[in-house]
Amino acid sequence: MNNGTSGESSGAKLRSEEPDELKIGIFDSLNQRFPYFFIIFNRVLELEYISTGIAELVGYEEGELLGRTVDQLVHPDDLMTAVPMALDMMSTGSESIENPSAAFAAEIPIRITRKDGGHAAMALSGRVLDESGRLLCVLRPSAERYALDSVLRQLSSGADLVTLLDAVVELLLTQFQVPAAWVVSADGELVTRSAQQLRSEDLHSIIKALSTEIAIIESTSGGELWVVPVIGGLSGATHGAVVMPAGRSGGPSPYDSHILGRTADLASLAFARARFDQVLHNAANTDPLTGVLNRRAIERHLDKLADSLAPSAAVLFADLDGFKLINDRMGHAVGDEVLTTVASRIASTLRHGDVLGRLGGDEFIAVCRAQSPAVLERMRERIERSVSEPMEIDGAHIVITVSVGMAFAGETDDIASIIHRSDADMYERKAARASARSNVAFQV
Repeated sequence: MNNGTSGESSGAKLRSEEPDELKIGIFDSLNQRFPYFFIIFNRVLELEYISTGIAELVGYEEGELLGRTVDQLVHPDDLMTAVPMALDMMSTGSESIENPSAAFAAEIPIRITRKDGGHAAMALSGRVLDESGRLLCVLRPSAERYALDSVLRQLSSGADLVTLLDAVVELLLTQFQVPAAWVVSADGELVTRSAQQLRSEDLHSIIKALSTEIAIIESTSGGELWVVPVIGGLSGATHGAVVMPAGRSGGPSPYDSHILGRTADLASLAFARARFDQVLHNAANTDPLTGVLNRRAIERHLDKLADSLAPSAAVLFADLDGFKLINDRMGHAVGDEVLTTVASRIASTLRHGDVLGRLGGDEFIAVCRAQSPAVLERMRERIERSVSEPMEIDGAHIVITVSVGMAFAGETDDIASIIHRSDADMYERKAARASARSNVAFQV
């Protein structure tokens, strides 16, 4: 894509006998700084002004397009849309100037005729420039517009982080016409999918080069890489970097830096959206005290397993013994520490793929798959041993025990019946242990 920064060249002047030098000066200044593709039509739809960018985009030399009419510039099939809209906009001339809110503005897809006879697909937007009804139009390559629309659509549709950042990369590829681009997280992980991979040495160099400014590093495969930091707008934290092969020698132009910065902003929104989604997910599914799944989440997990539960699948129901005494005698702060420690200890005994949740109070439930009775019995014993290890909390030496019931899924069981049977087994085990302790005390 043209970068709009070539030399001192500025757009051609208006063809009118008395050009508005102030307005032309503004357009020329914009044309030198950014590759906005400006054109201005008069009331008879002749081209009066053209920026350097549009001339290069469609293959004409500067000045060649001046005086041409809209029918010579626009694909014939698009004239029936473009001309009536242009005339409607021109009819609002003085009203649009006196009352800007009344201005007729629109953006339409349009094909501009190139010098070689081909057509360039563009998105055209415009508005009335002055009382005479002249139109100021800005054109963007359609691919750029569609790529940006894709990013915005992904941001609003709840897409995952990789899909979001892939759309950001596609926008970058459209803007700079480079063969590849990437987004790298702050910990050095390549987040986006790309047929052309970054070498591990380059990833290391990228992370070392991360700062608040665009960096240029040498690639191990030859050439340079531009590294653009992706920084959180509110937190100021560095999420990672947008990386692409150098689009030009000598480093990014001011406009390149502008586009790279805006692309990094979109990547930052993607990271922020993903983190916000994770926060919402955690808040909805995690017990805030212990960090394990909450009751609603563990029940949803069990529901998902309902159709696939086999007789070897099992539930372990754990309930602390005498926990109320700890809360009553030592306070709820200590009780909370005990619950957090217990959750951690139970989790440490489970296998990968097993799921632990807190039903509420001092009740925990573990969902285990593909367990034999012997294996599950050993897991129950490990939980009971682990929980009963002494705890040191706020200088207090605390020992607490847990009763664990278990139940296997039967052929006709639903989730509620499995939980009920594991709960009943837990109470039988708790009662038996309480009875044993009473017998010992009586004998003593």
